[in-house]
Amino acid sequence: MLLRASHVIYLSSLVKSLEHLSYAREIMLEHLLKTNKNSAQISSFEISFDEDVRLLKFRSIRAFIECHPRFFQSMIEFDDWDSAMAHLQQNKEIALKFWEKQGG
Repeated sequence: MLLRASHVIYLSSLVKSLEHLSYAREIMLEHLLKTNKNSAQISSFEISFDEDVRLLKFRSIRAFIECHPRFFQSMIEFDDWDSAMAHLQQNKEIALKFWEKQGG
């Protein structure tokens, strides 16, 4: 149970981080529009940002799995971003209780 809880907390922390990145993206897009950047510059930013997010998701899951000793890797119930988000959804009560206690 402790291992599952730690996995869910890790995943929920990643989701919170991505939410903050999303806010930063919106602020940057607003800035680009206010400073009259052209559509090519805005598109370039969006493409770069989306690629950074894609890599963050991929590398975060890969690093998470790799940091577990081989014995514990068989207990990880996901192997990519989509299955990780399904796992988080199935265990959302654990994450909600954790963040409630943390005030976040």
